[in-house]
Amino acid sequence: ALTMDYSLATQTAATIGQAIAIVFGLLGLLYNPLLIFIALFVFLGAQQESQMVQMRSLTQGLPVRETMVTRFRAVAADTPLSEIVEELLRGEQQDFPVVDRDAPVGVLTRSDLIRALAQGRHDGNVTDVMRDTCGVVDEREMLDDVLIKMQEAACPMMPVVRDGQLVGIVTLENIGEWVMIQSALQKASARRHVDNIYEPRQVG
Repeated sequence: ALTMDYSLATQTAATIGQAIAIVFGLLGLLYNPLLIFIALFVFLGAQQESQMVQMRSLTQGLPVRETMVTRFRAVAADTPLSEIVEELLRGEQQDFPVVDRDAPVGVLTRSDLIRALAQGRHDGNVTDVMRDTCGVVDEREMLDDVLIKMQEAACPMMPVVRDGQLVGIVTLENIGEWVMIQSALQKASARRHVDNIYEPRQVG
């Protein structure tokens, strides 16, 4: 990272790490099975680090409003869990912002709902299961800063507000999809640039 772009340096280090992991895996098959577990840990760790740095590189300087989801359903804090289960089974939305008198007060995630159901808590309402520690983000906040907030709070989704009013949600899944699209567009642009360089020139 001292001699090249940080994102490129991380991707290079990740590639080297994954190559070493493959060597460890092969040696583990021949000599010591413990090396296989070490190889898997190194490989997945390098891959995750590379993806995270790439995501931060693409989202740096980008406001949340550019990637937030604007078509969503918010649920009231006193909504029965049975109603949320029906909504979840429709498959349109997995995580929900929770509101009280139209003000966001928490989030309800699919994993928290499933955990509550597994514990036999079928007759409760959203308040009993929701997370009230995720907070909210303003639509003008930078997306890379919001990503850090989501990671620190372990929240896969956060409500987005404009002047205190709920206007959208930002999810790790949606950010990941946006990053994949932008990465594909960048690769296509780079490929066209290379093709233009080597395109035969007409003389005369």
